[in-house]
Amino acid sequence: MTTNQQIILNTLLEQQKISLESSLKEDDYFHLFVTEQVLKNFELSYDELEEGIVDNGGDGGIDSIYTFVNTELVQRDSDLIDGKRNSIIDVYIIQSKNTNGFGETPIEKCVSSANDLF
Repeated sequence: MTTNQQIILNTLLEQQKISLESSLKEDDYFHLFVTEQVLKNFELSYDELEEGIVDNGGDGGIDSIYTFVNTELVQRDSDLIDGKRNSIIDVYIIQSKNTNGFGETPIEKCVSSANDLF
């Protein structure tokens, strides 16, 4: 059953997708939206958000991953960041699903992959 909150969220997603003139599939846009919300304090551009998306076969349940050193985004083509003593490294691993239910398998895969990464 669809709740009022789901209807509101779906309407918001549809409106934003239209305003951006995005040609992304519904699930791909949902993931981009979720990622933007999780990382909104960093004020990343859509290009920066899309750069971190790794969602594809063989991704180990990780849909996107972002690394920040002292709140500065580290990208594939970034120059080395001058990390000083006591630098803060934040790693965001995002797993999102555009479904009405919750399953444990995606979380288990993501946790297993994160353990391998670290």
